[in-house]
Amino acid sequence: MKAFFFAPKSPRPLALLRIATGMVFLYDAVVRWPFAVELYSTDGLPMPVFPSELFPGTHFAPLPLSAFWTVALHSLLVFALVSVTIGWRTRTSLWVAFAISLWLGLLDQAGTFKKYSVIGLHLMLLLSFTRCGGAWSVDALLIRGHRQFTRLSFAWPRRLIQVLVIAVYLGGAMTKIRLPDFANGDLLMFSLLDDQWGGGYLGHWLSTRPNLLILASIGTVLFEIAFPLLIWNPHLRRPMLVLAVAFHLMLATTMHLGIFSFVMLAALLAFVEERDVNRLIGNGKSAFPKHAGSVGRTSALSAVSWALAAGLLISAGVALHNDGMGTQHSRTVFEPIDEETSVDILASLTPAQEGRYDDYFHRVELGNRLSSDGTRALGSASRFQRGMTVHACARLIQNHPPLQIEWTLIRPDGEKVQFAYQLAASVSHATVGFALTERDQTPAGEYRLILRADGYDVATRGFILRE
Repeated sequence: MKAFFFAPKSPRPLALLRIATGMVFLYDAVVRWPFAVELYSTDGLPMPVFPSELFPGTHFAPLPLSAFWTVALHSLLVFALVSVTIGWRTRTSLWVAFAISLWLGLLDQAGTFKKYSVIGLHLMLLLSFTRCGGAWSVDALLIRGHRQFTRLSFAWPRRLIQVLVIAVYLGGAMTKIRLPDFANGDLLMFSLLDDQWGGGYLGHWLSTRPNLLILASIGTVLFEIAFPLLIWNPHLRRPMLVLAVAFHLMLATTMHLGIFSFVMLAALLAFVEERDVNRLIGNGKSAFPKHAGSVGRTSALSAVSWALAAGLLISAGVALHNDGMGTQHSRTVFEPIDEETSVDILASLTPAQEGRYDDYFHRVELGNRLSSDGTRALGSASRFQRGMTVHACARLIQNHPPLQIEWTLIRPDGEKVQFAYQLAASVSHATVGFALTERDQTPAGEYRLILRADGYDVATRGFILRE
């Protein structure tokens, strides 16, 4: 255990992690930079994670700053992340990026403070305790010719990053297992159809393939359980890393998760070993300084240069900010809604009030068997044999009101068989089964099954019964 946490490690794998982390969060910071005033300043509309009205006495609740200082702070964040990426004053840059990211993130619950931002904060903090700037960095170039070797890093920060990745996967698996609509593919389907989480050609295509949705849902849980268990096996480490990369690339192409997939791809570099880097890039001996000498003057010059560059970028950021810091940036004032408009908004008709009960139903499917949880009708949907049972399953969209469900089976001779029951508002599926056994009660021929909710027709399905 001592060797596991405290054995010295090469800085090159950690340098890869540093570069990837810096690039991902630099992109995120640059995208948000034009909207810094609106998101984080007193001249915008910040939405703090711990509002004082709900969390009185919170010890760490950053206060929004004026527009000028917010843009200056955000510009410093961009500079710090650039420095992290190129490895210039690496530890200082990581600390600055961590502090500003935390400050601004806690001021914007709606858009900035997400799962991936929390993971990124942990990555930056843990990397600051390593010597990730010892290779492929400005710091390494500045000390070249001044030291005989680059000091190695203790393994514990890297191990904690690995534990963080495993915790993300295990937490995701436990959450999904507890959700009744995940294993049957419904949760994934609705996520892919949602404009916020889904979208895109591949995601929409996948949402129309029920069997693939079930396989993808079950496969996701199996992967999130298998990765933490198998990644430690030396023979399975690389295959599991390849599988994890494919998993997150698939997430990135089918769902809108912000930069989550790319943050996880960066974090997976914590499992890369020095021998992997040697195989991909080559031996790293040339990256280490070879001569001895004093580094004090170089370090002081680097610190001064870093501070001057930060000041120049902050000045440029404030001057070039799209909204400016002058008269254009007065506090936004929202006019109150008049009483008539507010009544119209609150009195919006529901689908039930408009008689559109079909809006509460997502799908109605037939099959010769029902899944164990009653959420899917499986097997043939159009042709049945004598002795089978025709199962019908309707998936409702939450939230819906309590409904009177009525299934009507119309035989080939026009006779009707009805089955009705009350469906509670919390129930997501409505099911029924008709046994096709007795010839006198269920003659061969073409049947129709009609679904009604509160007396309104919702859907009609047809099938053929053969002898």
